[in-house]
Amino acid sequence: MKTIDLTALVTPEMPVFPGDPEYRHEWHTYFESYPVCCSLLTFGPHTGTHVDAPLHFIMNGQSIDQLPIDRFFGPAICLDCRRDPMSDICIDDLNKATIEPGGIVLLYSGWQQKSGTKEFFEPGWPGISREAANRLVEIGAKAVGVDMPSVDSMAGLAEGAPAHMALLGAGMPLFESLINLDKIIGHSFTFHALPLNLQGCEASPVRAIAELP
Repeated sequence: MKTIDLTALVTPEMPVFPGDPEYRHEWHTYFESYPVCCSLLTFGPHTGTHVDAPLHFIMNGQSIDQLPIDRFFGPAICLDCRRDPMSDICIDDLNKATIEPGGIVLLYSGWQQKSGTKEFFEPGWPGISREAANRLVEIGAKAVGVDMPSVDSMAGLAEGAPAHMALLGAGMPLFESLINLDKIIGHSFTFHALPLNLQGCEASPVRAIAELP
């Protein structure tokens, strides 16, 4: 098997979604005074490559620990959905390949090129249109992943986050801020992105990988 890492590196310098807690790494103990070192980390669960649970947008929705573990891995497809800024991924993009019910759908927009820079969170990233999100629900996708900060564009978020509401409302985990999706377009692969088992939390960082034959 060939393994491709789809996870952005988390660093103190990396930008986060406006208003979210910044990532901080400190030493709780270090070798100068202790026989071992132990880190103290401060960050929000949407830092870097992460997965949203329904509770993120759906009141009384499932938290990350309540989702079945098999929602976070399985056969997957990656579609080439490169878009101009401010242009949402649409149903025509989904028709580029056969999406099987129960599969995981990853959508490559090209926005990953800005990962780790302040431009990553500047308005302009593509979202998933309301119609495309509803189509993914109709098909019966198990989960959806994107290389953007959010499955909704800034305009979509301002209009009530229709992609989040449709997909999370159907119980789908949403993987955001993936990288290296351009390396798996057109391949058959298995996607793995396990969250931390955080009780009552609406999201979690993940280590996302693709396993190719």
